[in-house]
Amino acid sequence: MVYTHQLNTSLILRIILDGDLDTAWIESMNSVMDDNKILTLASNERIPLLAHMRLIFEIRDLRFATPATVSRAGIIYVSDGRQWYSYCMSWINTMKHLREETRQSLIELFERYEAIFHVIYDIFIDMFRQQLSS
Repeated sequence: MVYTHQLNTSLILRIILDGDLDTAWIESMNSVMDDNKILTLASNERIPLLAHMRLIFEIRDLRFATPATVSRAGIIYVSDGRQWYSYCMSWINTMKHLREETRQSLIELFERYEAIFHVIYDIFIDMFRQQLSS
């Protein structure tokens, strides 16, 4: 068996952990996410997280996460509903060169075609998840 931490590669390897957090194992993950970057299993086996390795947690909530876990992780919160609208507004706000009339027209277009943007957003998220898992 070849372990990913034993591979000599420059490719980025992503370890995707999909599911709810559990208090028993999330504390073990803290050692991986701090400066040590070593996972110690219950069997005392130590697995280093090398520079080409990334951890991605896809979880429903942070109910069991400790402040130590949250402070070590970069968190992206994606809510249900109008999350796409926040992205659109952020994008519009970055374009300082737009006249106010153009800015308002863009906002009106996003609101008028909200159903289409929901579909596009869902397709984008699915493509992003597929890319991460490959």
